[in-house]
Amino acid sequence: MEDMNKEMEFGYGYIELGLATDAKAEFMKVPASDPDYAQARAKLMLLADHLDAAEQSREADAGLKLIRAGNHRLFLIHQTALRLHFAGRAQEAYDFMQEMGGFLHWNSEDHYGMACYASQIGSWKEAAEELLAGLREDFSNMNRMFSDLDFEPLYRHAAEGAMDMDTAWIFASPRFTTAFRIFAGREVEFDGILLRKMPGEFRRFLKCDLVQGFYSISPQAPEAVQIAFRGWFQSELDQLASLARRGIERAREMILGAQLKFATAAAKRGDFFAARAHTIFTLARKPERFAEFDAALSPLGMGYFFNDIRAAMKEDPNFRKLIAFITPSKKENAQQMMEILDDCGSAGKATVFWMLLRGSAAGDLESRAVARDWYIDVIRRWPDDPAAFLNALIFYENTKQWDTAGLLLANVPPAFYHFNAAEIHARRVERRESESSRADPDYAPFYGQQDIGGIVKNEPLPQTSFSEKYMKKPTVESRSQEYKIP
Repeated sequence: MEDMNKEMEFGYGYIELGLATDAKAEFMKVPASDPDYAQARAKLMLLADHLDAAEQSREADAGLKLIRAGNHRLFLIHQTALRLHFAGRAQEAYDFMQEMGGFLHWNSEDHYGMACYASQIGSWKEAAEELLAGLREDFSNMNRMFSDLDFEPLYRHAAEGAMDMDTAWIFASPRFTTAFRIFAGREVEFDGILLRKMPGEFRRFLKCDLVQGFYSISPQAPEAVQIAFRGWFQSELDQLASLARRGIERAREMILGAQLKFATAAAKRGDFFAARAHTIFTLARKPERFAEFDAALSPLGMGYFFNDIRAAMKEDPNFRKLIAFITPSKKENAQQMMEILDDCGSAGKATVFWMLLRGSAAGDLESRAVARDWYIDVIRRWPDDPAAFLNALIFYENTKQWDTAGLLLANVPPAFYHFNAAEIHARRVERRESESSRADPDYAPFYGQQDIGGIVKNEPLPQTSFSEKYMKKPTVESRSQEYKIP
C-alpha cells in the first residue's frame, strides 16, 4: 500500500477490524480528484450491504456515474451491479452487465452474477445457461448456487412453471445434476437478498464480514436465538433445494416424455441413427416402453432394429443391462462394456446391435482391424443403418485405404447424410487426405437433444455437396450385397 493515501489505508484497516462506520468515514474523505476515488466508492458500496434499498440505490448511481465517465475497474463494475441488484433494480443490473461484457473476464463469478440477475427478472433460459457456463468455467466456485435465494424464482419456475425444453435440457444435464448432488443443502453465509427475508428478531445479532460482504449470526447471540436462527436458515435452504430437486426431476421427465416425438420425427426424415439413439435413451430408463416405440417406429423404417432386439429385450437381462449402460448420455467405459457384452446370453449375442457395440469395444481394447471386421458384418446385415458405415469409413481413412473407402462411401445409405461429419469424410476420401483442413465437429454429451449432442442435423446434407465420383445412387439390393472389402 505504498502509494495509497492515508484515508484509504485507514479505511482498509478499519475493515480488517470489523469497524464498518469508521471505514466508511475514511473512504468518504477520499476526494474525487484522487486516483483512488473509484476504489473508495467501490469499497463504500461493499460496506452498503447492510444499508436499506434507498442507500443501495444511491451507491449504485454513484458507481454508474463513475463508469460512464470511463472508469472500468472490474471491482467497481461488479459492486455497481450488486448495488443495483440489492436495491431491487435487477433488470438494470442485468442490462448493465451485458453492456459491460467487453470489460469482464467472463469467469465463473461473472456467469454467476448474470444468472442471479436473469433469475430475478424471469429470464429462465438465460439464467440456466449462465449457471451451466459458470459450472464449466469453475465447478467448485459455483458451490452457492443451490443455497442462494437469488435463484428461488428460477428453481420455482423449473418445479412449477411452464418450463421450455431448452431449460429442461440444462436442468437434466450431467454437470447440473452433479452440482446439485454435491452442493444442495450446503450451509453458506448469506448476503443482502436473504437478509430481506430474515425475521426481525435475528437482525440485531447479525455479524457482517466487511471483506466479503456476507452475514452470519454472532457467536455472542443467546443460545436460544442461535438455535432458532439455524432452524429458520435450514428451512430456507431445504425449501430452495426442494424446488431445485423437483425442477431437475421434472426436466428429466419432460425430456424422456419427448423422446418418442423426437424419434418419430427422425425416422420420418430418414435419420435412423437419431431415431435409434432416442429409442435407446428411453429404453435404458423405461424398458417397458419397447412395444410403444416399436409400434410407432417400425412402420417408418425402423423395423430392422426392433425385430433385431425384440427377443433379447424379453429374454436376456444382461442385454437390458447393456442397453442401460451404453445410453449416449454418458461416456462409455470400454472395458466395462466389453464385460457386459461377454455376459450377454445367446439372445443378446445374436443381435446385430450387439455386434455393433462389440466392434466399438474392439476398437478401444483390441485393434482397429478387429473392429473393422465387426463393422463390415453389421453393414451386410443392416444396409440401411449408417453407424457401421461411418465407423468402417474412419478405419479406411486412418489406414489410407482410399479405394476401399471410396467404394464404401459410394454405397452409404441415405441416413448417412444426416451426420454432421458426412461432408468432412467425403472430402477426405475425395482428396485422399486423412487429415482434413476442417476438423471433426465438437460433440456435446447426449442427454436427449434432437441433434444427439451435435452428431446429426435435422436436414440431410445435399448430395450435390459430394464429388460426383462418390455420388452414384445405390439401390437397396446393391447395399445388401456381400462387399468385396478386405
